Amino acid sequence: GTHTGPPHTALPRCPKARPIAQPGGRKGTEAQALGGPRPGGHVLAEDGRGAIPALLRALRDESKYVRVAAVRSLRPMAKDAMEVLPELEKSLADESAEVRVSVAACLGEMGAQATEALVSALHDEDDNVRSHVAKALAGIGPEAIPVLETALEDDNVDVRSKAAEALGKIGPKAGRCVPALVRALRDNDSMVRAW
Repeated sequence: GTHTGPPHTALPRCPKARPIAQPGGRKGTEAQALGGPRPGGHVLAEDGRGAIPALLRALRDESKYVRVAAVRSLRPMAKDAMEVLPELEKSLADESAEVRVSVAACLGEMGAQATEALVSALHDEDDNVRSHVAKALAGIGPEAIPVLETALEDDNVDVRSKAAEALGKIGPKAGRCVPALVRALRDNDSMVRAW
């Protein structure tokens, strides 16, 4: 066929975008653009608070990879950005255990303000999530001692082990837990006894 419209003009060539290897296709690439996990760190996390609104929107993305990347990007700035706490608390109910694990680690960076959210997450149905919650509670400090003492009785060995480890990290302030830790020394699993 013959072309009857206006003459074509050549478009300037744009440099080719470098693809980023990330599960989840295009959405995974967006997660990387938001500062998701990649060797060398978090792009937007280094720039600071301006990224928070985009990262909070990404917590509701359909892709769990994007949601995990958003949480990981929030983590370095979470302690100084308490406005993210309500959205992170909601994400503790995410359908993906991977997201909930990332949220637990992020909440652990936020200090005592996140205690209530982490305490509720110790009842998660997923053993791995509960284990990471117990580990994150070490970052909360002495306020977490009562719940960590309870976690020493969890059915899962990883949860018990992380609870004992967290109490050890809290240090002398966890002294009131000595009886529970002595009981943990008699645990059937050496991972728990080692802490």
